[in-house]
Amino acid sequence: MRGAVLGAAGAANLKPNIEARQKAAADFAGKLKGNVEGMKARGLTQRQMVAEMSTLGIKTAKGGAWSLIQLQRVISRF
Repeated sequence: MRGAVLGAAGAANLKPNIEARQKAAADFAGKLKGNVEGMKARGLTQRQMVAEMSTLGIKTAKGGAWSLIQLQRVISRF
């Protein structure tokens, strides 16, 4: 069939739980805010913060190891 619309764009096509995921991410960032600000006060770089969080056993939201970009994204939510 020629000229058929193959996909739909717009709000109906977005993932339905995006607000819930954004709220969960903001809540997780809020829990880490004190730790990260303490590390900043000690003068640690972001790479040192990642290493210390791994050493302390602080996991990411999904339970994995930290990467620099994940830390930067959490910091951007403050």
